[in-house]
Amino acid sequence: MEGLVRDERLRQAVLTPSALLLADSTARLPFFLLAVLFEHFRTGAWYPVGGSAAIARAMLEPIRAAGGEVFVRAPVARIELDGSRATGVVLANGTRVRAPVVVSAAGAQNTYRTLLPRQPDRSADRLDGMRRGFPFVVLFVGLDGDPAELGLPRHNLMVTGEDCDALFDGTGGRTSGYFFSFSCAKDPTWTARHPGRSTGEILTYVRPELFEPFHGSRWRHRDPAYLALKAELTAQLLDQLHRQLPRTTGRVAYHELGTPLTAEHFAGWPGGSLYGLAKDVAGFGDGHRPGLADWLRPRTEVKGLYLSGQDCLAGGLLPRRGHQWPAGRPRGPGPGWPGPPVGRAVAPWRATPTDRFRAYPGRPGTVMCLRYWAWWPSWSSC
Repeated sequence: MEGLVRDERLRQAVLTPSALLLADSTARLPFFLLAVLFEHFRTGAWYPVGGSAAIARAMLEPIRAAGGEVFVRAPVARIELDGSRATGVVLANGTRVRAPVVVSAAGAQNTYRTLLPRQPDRSADRLDGMRRGFPFVVLFVGLDGDPAELGLPRHNLMVTGEDCDALFDGTGGRTSGYFFSFSCAKDPTWTARHPGRSTGEILTYVRPELFEPFHGSRWRHRDPAYLALKAELTAQLLDQLHRQLPRTTGRVAYHELGTPLTAEHFAGWPGGSLYGLAKDVAGFGDGHRPGLADWLRPRTEVKGLYLSGQDCLAGGLLPRRGHQWPAGRPRGPGPGWPGPPVGRAVAPWRATPTDRFRAYPGRPGTVMCLRYWAWWPSWSSC
């Protein structure tokens, strides 16, 4: 990149989206991921009318019409095996759900080290040399005023004041970059549903060791030093909000900071790394030899068990929008399976629903389990 773009500010403008959306130094990211990211946004992006919850609501009807069911706030304790075949899941409350196919989008770490018993092929040991993605903090804000009144952008806003790779390379400060997103400005139905109000999220990456002293503490019983750190980061993010969008000054009615400990508590992600394993060249390979993650494929060594979600490919870019589907009983992929039928419209989309959304209904009598960790704005004070 330095050979192609001499201007430092322009180079940072080109690289910052990749660093912020793929959670790593651009020097370590595979070129194909950067290319896919640029192509994804080249013609713009899309947002479901009615908010992201419209996707979940649209999926319910076809699933239930096919005889399936969806559970929320139903954590999966383990995946049950009969010999070398997955036969269902056990929920945290002890409920057993029998299933011919189990699809886990809980991430490789949770699937192999928490949900599955230890495997003879020592699959979990292959995770030892693989880095986790960088954690982040995210500030949720509620504002007095409509999106137009406050000048909130429909597009995502990414800001960096330094080398966007510095934090990921270990040479920067304790935080890196700022990602602003205002779903209220993207949804054309928002103002009619919530007049005079707006919401937004501000994200910044943090060094993993920043919150290490507080690991092991309990939710709502954190150390005062942890609360002080949260207050410092909150002030930093609010300052950036007012710098970038001056009309928000004096209009913040509510704010709450989610940290890596928040993500670990509510979502169960080790170290709060919501984007899963690092998507670096070491994981994907350098073109001359296979990467450490080469064995992570949708079809696992366990018969009837499939992986989905960020550890199968491109990190949090898509799973953050779709949330987590850790285990279930959909009529899953297999030999001769023609593919999932298209679900009900999440329309109107700029793209066709078949491009952006598919539902996976189960067979009559089957159950799909959804490990629902709550929409981020509903995270409680941690």
